[in-house]
Amino acid sequence: MDAKHDKPDAYVETFMRDVNLYEVAPPKTLPPSTSARAAGVSQLVLIIEDDPFVSGLLADVLNTAGYEVKATDSAFGASTLVRELQPSAVLLDIGLPFRPGTDLLDDLKFDPRTATIPVVVLSGLTESLTAERCALAAAVLAKPVDISRLLGVLLQACAQSPPGTDTA
Repeated sequence: MDAKHDKPDAYVETFMRDVNLYEVAPPKTLPPSTSARAAGVSQLVLIIEDDPFVSGLLADVLNTAGYEVKATDSAFGASTLVRELQPSAVLLDIGLPFRPGTDLLDDLKFDPRTATIPVVVLSGLTESLTAERCALAAAVLAKPVDISRLLGVLLQACAQSPPGTDTA
């Protein structure tokens, strides 16, 4: 990757690693129409994405929009992480190494402790092809992700996510 396509100067991240989990410091602001703060939504979104650059960019955008963000780069242990964190929504890459995101989606949707948490699937495949494989997802978005669409989907998903979904 050349310097021109490396992380942009405006992109600032602070990762505090703890067993594949990291938090990203909040950056600037987005237009109010795409902001969770403007909609009165200040909720946790868990990103499960193996590409640290994509994960960092998504976290940057979501933090800017007013979401608290945590991320992991592996499907292993992600079910436990979702149960512990009880996020308002999960962004799930289905092209994860070693364990497909579709398997994790099934685990989350068939576990009563996580079944009501909206999962938004991100895929490098077409949305229609992925939608067939991910019928349990709240939404399926193709990469590269349209940020306005992603934020709209998350606002809707978080608004429908019941507070304190932990049934354990």
